[in-house]
Amino acid sequence: MRLRTKTIVVFSATLVAMIVSLYAIGRVFVLDGFTAAEHRRTQENTLRALGAIEAEQEAIASKLSDWSTWDDSYQFIQDRNAEFIASNLQYQSIANLGLRFMAYVDAEGRVAWSGMKDDDQKAVVPIPHVESMLGQLGPDFLLHAETESVKTGWASLPIGNFLLVSRPIVTSEGSGPIKGTLIFAKSVDAALIEVWSRRLRMGISFEHASSPGNIPIVSDDLQISPELVPISLSDAGQISGSIALPTIDNKSAFILAAEIEPFVLSQAQVTLRWLFAGLVTVGLALCGGSLFLLSKVVLSRLANLQEDVRAAEADPTLITRVREVGSDEIAELAYRINTLLNATANSQLSLRASEEQFRILAELAPVGIWMTDASGATTYLNRQWAELAGIDAETLIDAGRLSAVHPDDLPEVQSALAAASMSREPTRIEYRLVDSSTGTSRWVLDSAAPRFAGTGEFLGSIGSTIDISSRREVEHQLRRYADDLLESKLTQEEQARQLNLKSVELERARDEAEAASRAKSDFLANMSHEIRTPMTAILGYADLLLDPDQTVDDRADCVHTIRRNGEHLLCVINDILDISKIEAGKMTIEQIRTDPVQLAEEVFSLMNIRARARGIELRIQSEPDVPRAILADPVRLRQILLNLVSNAIKFTEQGGVIVKLQSETIADSRVLRVAVRDSGIGISTEQLSKLFQPFSQADGSMTRRFGGTGLGLTISRRLVELMRGSLRAQSAPGEGSEFIVELPIVDAPEPIQDPAARIPAQQAQAGGTTSPGSLADRRVLLAEDGVDNQRLIGLLLRKAGATVQIVDNGRKALDAALAEHAAGRPFDLILMDMQMPEMDGYSATSMLRKQGYTAPIVALTAHAMAEDRERCLAAGCDDYLTKPVDRATFIPKCVSMTQRSAGPAGSLTSNPA
Repeated sequence: MRLRTKTIVVFSATLVAMIVSLYAIGRVFVLDGFTAAEHRRTQENTLRALGAIEAEQEAIASKLSDWSTWDDSYQFIQDRNAEFIASNLQYQSIANLGLRFMAYVDAEGRVAWSGMKDDDQKAVVPIPHVESMLGQLGPDFLLHAETESVKTGWASLPIGNFLLVSRPIVTSEGSGPIKGTLIFAKSVDAALIEVWSRRLRMGISFEHASSPGNIPIVSDDLQISPELVPISLSDAGQISGSIALPTIDNKSAFILAAEIEPFVLSQAQVTLRWLFAGLVTVGLALCGGSLFLLSKVVLSRLANLQEDVRAAEADPTLITRVREVGSDEIAELAYRINTLLNATANSQLSLRASEEQFRILAELAPVGIWMTDASGATTYLNRQWAELAGIDAETLIDAGRLSAVHPDDLPEVQSALAAASMSREPTRIEYRLVDSSTGTSRWVLDSAAPRFAGTGEFLGSIGSTIDISSRREVEHQLRRYADDLLESKLTQEEQARQLNLKSVELERARDEAEAASRAKSDFLANMSHEIRTPMTAILGYADLLLDPDQTVDDRADCVHTIRRNGEHLLCVINDILDISKIEAGKMTIEQIRTDPVQLAEEVFSLMNIRARARGIELRIQSEPDVPRAILADPVRLRQILLNLVSNAIKFTEQGGVIVKLQSETIADSRVLRVAVRDSGIGISTEQLSKLFQPFSQADGSMTRRFGGTGLGLTISRRLVELMRGSLRAQSAPGEGSEFIVELPIVDAPEPIQDPAARIPAQQAQAGGTTSPGSLADRRVLLAEDGVDNQRLIGLLLRKAGATVQIVDNGRKALDAALAEHAAGRPFDLILMDMQMPEMDGYSATSMLRKQGYTAPIVALTAHAMAEDRERCLAAGCDDYLTKPVDRATFIPKCVSMTQRSAGPAGSLTSNPA
């Protein structure tokens, strides 16, 4: 970093620190004071709101005093005459008192009369369940022992929130005996709160809370001061204070909150912002001026000094000198630099004289002498060295001494010289020199040593070279004779070793062949068992269905058994297809927006019934940091979880299974960790080693005891690896097992909602007559060549309300669709089998699309590979369904497709794509 840059950085850091410090001091000593004043004002306004509510209580109590001491009221409690009710207890009377309802209670606590104001009917209506409703207020509120007794309070009743006041019913002179109690109830609703807010010119809120927490509760023996009113700041910047008013039964409270605009605090914040802007402006001005003066007085002179030093370094004669201006430290530095330049010039003169003497001695030496600089470039070669290389010294110096080294020996020579310069030790190395005049090579011995300056700086290398070709020839002959003897010995040993290896390989091949044969036999036997077992149940119960003596319940049980075993057989076939696709490298993984927590909950809902049937507990735990949207393949992730949870339940007889999801950071990468832990029988170390091999379980007895193909864990691990994750297991016999899936987390982007996707729902709301789960008034064309499938699928569609036309090949489907459109009766949906005689579904769909046919076409096929789905969509199908048909998804899919089209069903476009 340059000196000017460092200076600017220091000044800037100092300025920033000063501004931040002053701003922090301003916040502490200015803003905190304004905040305290704002809080004090809020507390006082809260108490003012409380006072207004207490005044409301006193007003109601005053009105109640007139009614409770009215002789007509006293007489009504005695004889309960209807004339009093007709003339006084009417809608206008309760409305004039500002009440929601009022009630007369006799001396025994029974309700003599009660009425509630109904604003819609402009009448007084009975209060529902008035006895039980008033009974929850308690006898202390309903009954009075003294004639002057007044009781007020708050209550949350089934018909609303109320401010209640009760007084004993006595004569106009205030004498007894007490005949009962008169209760006035004012409704605390939005209208009343709005009146309080306008009257007090502040925001008032009033809500019921079962546990008011730390908010002070107003009671007869508690005096509220501003310090006891809690203050809070809302997200909108409003300040509010809260006081809790206890209910009559003291089991809950109503929270009164007064909210005001913090204008004092807002002005304080504006003041601080302007103060901060002023500090920044003044600081920048001072910093800029200081930097300008420093640059003129110091930095510019240092720059001139640097320029002069560089000019002196570029002068090979060392005549250039730096400028000495002034009498300060910079001028003293310039003087010292000039002194060093003079000394360096004198040293160079002495060095040239020494070099001349060295050259004379080197030319007279009987061996080759060479020298290099710090970069390894050759700077000197004597005559004897040039004769060894067969070329003149000047040419060698230009090309470099190492250019004469044999190419095979050059890397070793370079490495040895580099090591010598690093260790500061001499080195000796033998290599070949190529004679450029004859093309022959000769062996030489090079003795080299690094050269260093007094400061320790590496200057280069110096060395001598002698011819050792004769010695090398003798050594070569002796070495060749020894090599011949050694080769003979090694040949015999190698032959013996090869025989041993052949024997070991033959034994290994035999063992592998036997193991492969056993694995094949075990797999075929297991597959035969897994397929024949459900097939036995399917065929057997199908025969039972034909028995005329079967009852309705027996037939239903047969159907459920056939379906359950059919689903199990389909799972076995799917496992075999999955492992085949994985082994063939045809398995593809999608990357779409996936919620792992929701997937785990779906697995829980599917497997919890099986867990409860075995008498064990299945639990799902998800840490809060688990992301709810990642890029993954939800189908394959659900398949993995189902396999692991199903295995855990299968091998657990008591205790439970827990699935735990958490997010971890491993090597700076976020990982989704899913652990499935059970309290089952456990797995030994030997069994763990072959747990993920295809067609295998822990041992043969496991297959006989628990069933299964042995493919689930293999498929799960392969799928996890395709998603760039890992699956491992840890277990011990009798201590349960834990299977851990770790997948890299790739955050999913927020989905972009297509406005067109909302059109069907809007159309349905605007006037569609078809319900979301119905095909009423819909016409469906079913193209299917299988008679049984025609009957089954047609029955499902008709039960959903559709009108179905069935054809048995693609040619008839094409003709029927075009004919019905031409007749003005287009189909709402076409279900197209893709494998049919005469013309298949691919060709029929493609020809319809070429004709501009735009109605929904759904492929219906038994081909379940990913490439089959892509082929159907490429042919023009809108969606894809596989056989066997799943009734739970088939009808909703048909309903969705009939509601998706934006134009008229079965229309032909004028410009076909």
